[in-house]
This record gives sequence, structure tokens and C-alpha cells, in this order.
Amino acid sequence: MRKSKVLALVLAAAMAVGLCGCGGGGTSSSGGGAVQAETGSGGTASETEAASAEAAGDGTDMAAVENVWDLIDSRDMDFKIGIMSSSVAQAEETYRTTIRLQEKYGEDKIIVDTFPAQAVSEQETTISKVMAMASDPQVKAIVFNQAQDGTIAAIKKLKEVRDDVLTVACNPNEDYDEMATVADVVLVKDQLGFADQVANLAVQMGAKSFVHYSFPRHMSNQNIAKRCERMREICEENGIAFYEVTTPDPQGDSGTAGTQQFILEDVPRQIKDLGEDTVFFSTNTAMHEPIIKCVMEGHAMYCGQSDPTPFDGFPAALGIEVPEDKMGDSEFMLNAIQEKVDEAGMNGRISTWPSSLNMMYTQAGTMFAILHGMGISTDTNGEKALEAMQACYRTLSGEGAEVNYWTNNDGKEYDYVFRVLGSQHIFE
Repeated sequence: MRKSKVLALVLAAAMAVGLCGCGGGGTSSSGGGAVQAETGSGGTASETEAASAEAAGDGTDMAAVENVWDLIDSRDMDFKIGIMSSSVAQAEETYRTTIRLQEKYGEDKIIVDTFPAQAVSEQETTISKVMAMASDPQVKAIVFNQAQDGTIAAIKKLKEVRDDVLTVACNPNEDYDEMATVADVVLVKDQLGFADQVANLAVQMGAKSFVHYSFPRHMSNQNIAKRCERMREICEENGIAFYEVTTPDPQGDSGTAGTQQFILEDVPRQIKDLGEDTVFFSTNTAMHEPIIKCVMEGHAMYCGQSDPTPFDGFPAALGIEVPEDKMGDSEFMLNAIQEKVDEAGMNGRISTWPSSLNMMYTQAGTMFAILHGMGISTDTNGEKALEAMQACYRTLSGEGAEVNYWTNNDGKEYDYVFRVLGSQHIFE
């Protein structure tokens, strides 16, 4: 649901009033961004010009911005951002990143809540949490990471009462095309580019077999299914046997524990049957730790998680203690993993991205929302929006991440759905 032009202009005028103090040294009088003075149907000439300027942003060339954090920290933040995060049990690094953002900007600026443990069956809970956030008129955006099942329903309900709230859906569990019909901005992994990365790395490593773990709920997602199909094509073209193995759904009756137990039993069995030169891949975060543990013990191969990161799965699987001051420190974690790889003689058989995909989702989504709320970059689609999102990722990972428009399986391009692809880090 895209904002109407009339609403955009009204909101832009409100933002312009709120940001007067930022540019000219005065004091903001807008509070949560509400218009302070009534105007006629068209407003005065100066008000109309201000609204038009604000609709296009404040003139900042985002393509030239090297550090978005520095840019937004130099301005006043007179509004709030809501973040709907995975819980610490679902995705610890995502949750910890969210809390660090809240600590940076304060609980009065960043409101945090988490998705329910059983997101599929508890969609009403997700809706109520989102509506509670939006009940605060100062909330100008809500970032969802991971945008779990129920996010589409929650955004639909939200837009019925507050179409002014910017919604940024990151890494949706639900169909991307359906998410694109309701969210203002969507961040997704470049699934086909990632499939190429993983499968070609398996070829480079000299793999003879590839085991793909998933379950029906995930494989019903066209993007995950298409990624699996691409991996299979590349593997088979290069003489690698490709196996799809169905696991219990972590949101099913056996829960996460049942899924992990399956992995702990199946991976060693697969290594025994297929040999050490087997790559293991899964579509679910809960499987990462047990797979890494079994791969390291069985001297198999691992080309990275479905949501690549050095922080998920590796610390627990490899017994790496992470000091509080090293939480989120990529260099520390990469070095710690390298030491474990060296000890196990697993050099050249383990890989992930050097920066966390999920951490960057939360950070980039929040940056983009703040830029929008401050009136620095207000476009939510098209070239200007892409430049703003690229600046966010440039801040987080230098030139290491690629950000482009996403195109669906039917060839339709969305200029407000952005696909992200990072680089691979092989532990040599």
C-alpha cells in the first residue's frame, strides 16, 4: 500500500516544521512531527515550497555519504522508531543488535518488541504488538527483522489506522511479492546471487555431495524454492550429487529442540554414507549450530548459513567465548573461528560472510527509517531510495555489500524491494 501524494505532502510539511531547528540552529517546535499551524487548502507559497523540498529530501547527496550514523547523529531526532525483532531465543544476534540500537538512542526513541515464539499460529499477538507501537503518535516508522509470519497481516491492520507510519520489512518469512503489496520498503537477500555463491563455493572446495535441509513451510516460499533449484542446477552441472532432506519444522510439534536433534543425528549419518566431501546447508537458523558442530567433528564442508554471519552458530558450536566488549566485533569473531578451523585441520572447508546479514538488516533498516523521519532522504522507492539504502550498507560494510532492486520470478522489478548480497569469507 503506497502512500497517497496528498498524505505525503502533509507529512512532508510536518517534517519540515520539525526540522527547522536542525538546519538553522533554532529549536524544534513540532514534537512528534504534527503540523503546528493550520493552512488553507493549498497553504502559503513558502509552505508549499517547503513541502515540495521536503518530499525530495533536504538536498543531501546520499551517493556521497560515507557514514550514515555520523549524518543522523548530527541532527535532532524528535520522533520514535519501533523495531519488531526476533527474540533472543529465535535469533540472538538480531535481538542483541536491536537492543544496542535502543541503548544508543534511548528507550524514548527506539521502542522494541519481539515476535511470538510460534509466529505462524500467533499472528494475532504480532498484530497487537504492532498496533501497540503505533498507538504512540510519535512513532514514525516500524522496522521488522526478521519479518516473520504475521507481518503482512500486522502491516495491513496498521495501515488502516496509520498510513503515515513507514514500514520496513527485512528478510520476510512470507512471500516477497505479497510483502511488497503492504510494506513501504522491503530488504531481502539476493537469493539467486546467494545460491550462485554457495553452489560455486561448493565446486571450488571440491565437494562431491550437497545436502539441503528444509521443511514444507519454508519450501512453499517461491524464493527459497527457487534458490534451492539454482543450487541444484549448479551442483549437478559440476558433478556434485544434490540431496534434499526434509526436517521437522521448528515451529511444529517437536519445536526447535526436535529439529536440532534431527540434525545432530542425521548429519553424521550423511557423512558416513556420502563421505567427508559433503556440503551441508539449511534454510533455518535453528539448524546452524548443530550442523556446524557435526561438520567440524566429521571433517565435512560448510559454505555458510542461510542468513550468513560469523556470529550465529559458530560461537556455541565451536566453544568460543565472546567477551561483552567484543559482541558484534566481526574481526574478533573471524579470528576466533580461524583458530578453531586451524586446530581442526578444516582449512578451506568452512565459509560464511565476514559481516552479519541479520545485524545489517536491523541496522540498515533503522538507519533508513531515521533518514526518512528526519527528512534527509524521504523517497521510499526509486533511485534516491536506492542511493540511501546503498549508503546505509556502505556505512556498515564498506564496499563489500551489493544493494540493487529485486526482481521476482515473473520478471517484475520492484524499486522499493532491495536485494542485498555480501561477500564470502573462506577460512583458509
